Amino acid sequence: MTTISAHHLELLKAEVLVKAGLSRINPGDCRVVCFVIEQKTKHRISETTIKRMYGFAFSKYQPSMFTLDAMAIFCGYQGWQHWQEREQPAATNAGEVTWRGLKKQADRITEYTLQSLRNRSGIPYQHTVDRQFINRHMDEFLQSDSAGTIIAAPAGYGKTIATCRWVEHQIKNHDDNIYLFFSCTALISTYLSGRNMHDWLQGLLGYGQGKDAIALSDINDRNNGTFYLIIDGFDEHWFKPEHFKVLIDQLMDVFFIYRESSFFKMIVSMRTATWESYRHDLLTGSSNWYTGFKNGDNCINVPLLNSYEIGTLSSHINPAMKESVSIAVADSFGHPLYFEFYYREHKEDFSFKHIDHTLMFEISALFILNKVQLGKYVDEKIMLTRELVNKMVLSGSEEGTDKQDLLPLIKLHEPAYRQLLGVGFLREINEVVGYAARNMVRFGNIHFASHSIARTWLYENQERFDNNIIARINNELNSPELKLPVAKWCIIHAIRTGQQDSFSRIPSLELDTNQKLELVNFLGDLLRNEFKLIDKSEMLVNYFNQPFSKQMFEYFFGLELINAEYQNALNTLLLFNLPHRKRILVYTALGIIGIMGLDLDAVENSIEKMRAIPADVFAEFPFSPLSALRALHSYFKYGIVNREALVELTRLAGRPHEYYNELEHSASNDMLCLLACYTGYLFNNPRKLMRVVKKINGSYCNANGQRNDETYTFFSKILQADAYFRFGNAEEVTAIYQWLEEKYAYELLTPFMRILLACMKIKMLVINGHENQIMPEFRYVEAITIGSGSKLSKLYTLALLLRNEAFMQGQPDIKKQFQYDIRRITREHGLQQEIFWREPATA
Repeated sequence: MTTISAHHLELLKAEVLVKAGLSRINPGDCRVVCFVIEQKTKHRISETTIKRMYGFAFSKYQPSMFTLDAMAIFCGYQGWQHWQEREQPAATNAGEVTWRGLKKQADRITEYTLQSLRNRSGIPYQHTVDRQFINRHMDEFLQSDSAGTIIAAPAGYGKTIATCRWVEHQIKNHDDNIYLFFSCTALISTYLSGRNMHDWLQGLLGYGQGKDAIALSDINDRNNGTFYLIIDGFDEHWFKPEHFKVLIDQLMDVFFIYRESSFFKMIVSMRTATWESYRHDLLTGSSNWYTGFKNGDNCINVPLLNSYEIGTLSSHINPAMKESVSIAVADSFGHPLYFEFYYREHKEDFSFKHIDHTLMFEISALFILNKVQLGKYVDEKIMLTRELVNKMVLSGSEEGTDKQDLLPLIKLHEPAYRQLLGVGFLREINEVVGYAARNMVRFGNIHFASHSIARTWLYENQERFDNNIIARINNELNSPELKLPVAKWCIIHAIRTGQQDSFSRIPSLELDTNQKLELVNFLGDLLRNEFKLIDKSEMLVNYFNQPFSKQMFEYFFGLELINAEYQNALNTLLLFNLPHRKRILVYTALGIIGIMGLDLDAVENSIEKMRAIPADVFAEFPFSPLSALRALHSYFKYGIVNREALVELTRLAGRPHEYYNELEHSASNDMLCLLACYTGYLFNNPRKLMRVVKKINGSYCNANGQRNDETYTFFSKILQADAYFRFGNAEEVTAIYQWLEEKYAYELLTPFMRILLACMKIKMLVINGHENQIMPEFRYVEAITIGSGSKLSKLYTLALLLRNEAFMQGQPDIKKQFQYDIRRITREHGLQQEIFWREPATA
C-alpha cells in the first residue's frame, strides 16, 4: 500500500480550497468542492469522500489514488505523483534534517494559514491594525520561564487577526526562528485518522514517524533560533466533547515533550469558555502556561479596541475621515465584532456621523441574530436564556444564577448551551463564597442580559408593551445598569411591532434625571430613524401624521435635559403633526439651548420660525417666549436690551396670585416660567430680578419657591442664590448652596445641573473670600462645559473671576489667559464682548 505524506496531503487540501475560492471549509461546502472538481476534471468524487478528506466524517483508511489524482488535476497538476514531484521532497532520515529545511516547510504551511485567515476577516484584512496588547503579551511571555501561552477571549474580540498580524511581523524579521501556524480545524483530520498530534506535526513538516525533527536542538544551522508552534481557535465547538478531550491530552503530550527545550514555544488562542472548561486539563502536572490574566478580567487577556486602534482602523477604511474618537465612539466600537457590524452597514460611506443612541442596540441585535437566533438549536437556546432570566437575581448587571439550578436543562440541551458559551453570549464564572465554590452562569454583557430580560418578559406578556411591562421594570429591576436598557429594548419592540400608541406609558417609568435625559435622547434618535422608513410602513405614516400625545410631548421638556444632543430629540418632535402651541414650545427649547451654547444662529432660527406663527397663538402663554428670545438674542449679539420683554416681565410680576394658580404644573410651563426669570437678568437690577423670581415662584410654586417637582426647585434655588450674590448676601448664598448639595445627589444631576451648581459654588467661594479654593473648581467647570451644553456658564464665570481683584492678585498668567479666553469665545460666537467686561449692578 502506498504511504501518503501527511505534509503533502495537507498542502494539497489547502490548495484545493484556494482554487475553489473558499477561505475556509464547512460541511456544507463539501458539495461545492465536489461540483467544481467535477466541472474542471470530469472526475466525480462523492460528497462523503470530501467530508472524510477534510475531517467532517470518520475514515479508517487513507484516501484513494483516484481521489488524490482528481484533486491534484483540479489544482493544475497531472496527478498526485506530479504534485509530489513538484513539491520539495521531504527528508528521509534524521541525518538530512536541517533547521533551514524545517523553516522552509513551516513557512509554506504558515503562509497557507495566513491566507485563509486573511480571507475570513470581516473587515478587509488590509485595513486591519496591529493590536498593542499582543506585543506586550508576547514580550512578557518570552521573558517568563513558561514554555506556552494562552490567548483567551470570547468570540469576536479579535484574537485571530491580532495573532495573524503578529506572526506576519515576526516572519518579516527574517530571523532564524521557525513559526508553524495553523488553525484548529486542521486538527479534525488528526483525530479522525487515529494518529496522535505529535506524529501529525512531524508529517505536516514532511518527516515520518520516528524522526523527531522538532526536537533536534543540536542542528548546526539553528543559530539559537526558536521553534514557535501557534494554534489558532483551539476550541471545543469544532468537536464533540469526548473528541476534544482527546485532543487536549495530545496537545499536552506535545507540550510536555518540549517544555524543557529552550528553543520551543507554544502559543494557543482559544475562547474564554474553552479555557474555563478545560483549564484543569491544561494546567495538569507541572505545566507552566503564561496567561497574563489579572484579577477581575474574567479570564480574558485580549482587551477591547482602544481609542488609538479605533482611530487607526477607521482611517485605514476611509483615509478622508478627520473625526476624532470620542468617548461615545470608543464605548460603541471597542468590541471588534461590533465595529465589524457597523462597517458592514456603512462601508460605502464610513464615518462616525451615523452614530446615535440607538447604535449599540442595533449592533447588539445583529450579533444576537447572527450568533444566537440563527443556525442550529435556536429553540433550545431561546429556552435556555428564558430559564436563566427567570432564575437570575435581578439586582445587578453581574448577577446570574448557580449552574446547579440550570443543570437539568443544560444536560437536556448541551450543544445549545455550548454554543451560547462559545460565542460569549453566556459566561461561566467560578466563585468562592466562604469555604464553598460555586459555578455561576451569567450573560456575556449588559446588552445580552437586558435583551434577554426584555424578550422574556414580552414573550410572557403576549408581546405587548403595556402597564404590566412598565410595572415589572419599575419593581423588579433595582440595578440602574439593567433598568434603562431593558426599557429601551421594550420600546424598540413596541415601535417595530406597531405599538406606537403605547408610548404614552413611557412617562410612567421611574427613572432618575440622568436616565430620563438618556431615554429622551434615545427616543429622539429612534423616532427619527423610524421616520426615514416612513414610506415603507403605513402604520408609521399614521403615527407621524397624528398629534403627538400630551404625556409624551411633556416628557420631552425640562431645562435639566439641556446638553449638546438634546436638540436632536427636540427636532424629532417637529417631524410630527404638531399644533402651533406645541411648535412654539419646541422652538423655545431650541432657542434656550442656543443661548446656553452661545449659538446665536440657532437662536435666530428659532425666532424666525416663531415669527411665522400667528401672533394670537402667543396670547395663550403666561409670558411670550418670542419676546424673551428676541431680547436675549439682541443683548448678546448687539449689547442692546430690548425693552419689550422687560415691560412684559414687569406686568407678569404685577399679576395676582390667582393667575399663576391657574397655570398647569407641567414641564413646558416650568420652562416658560424659568425663561421669564432668567430674562430678568437683563434688568441689571437685582431688586427687580428678585421681585420677579419671588413672585413667580411664590405663586406658581409655594411660598418657599418649591414644588413636588425637584428639578424645578433646583433651578429656582439657583436663581435665588444668584440674586442674593448680586446683593452681596453671603449667608443666603452659602445656605442655598449647602441645601442643594445636601438635597441633590451629585450622581443624579444631569450635566447642565452640574455646571450650574459648580458655578454657584465658585460664587459662594468668591463672596466668602475663599479665593485659594477657586481654581480647582474652575478647572472642573472647564472640564464639563462641552458635555453640559452651557458655554455661557463658563463665559460668565470667566468674567466674574476677572473682576475679582483678590483672586487675580499675584496671578498675571491666569489673568492673561482668562482675558484671552473671553476674547476668543466672544469672537468665535459673534457675541458683544463689552457686556462681559461690565460690572453687574448691585443693590
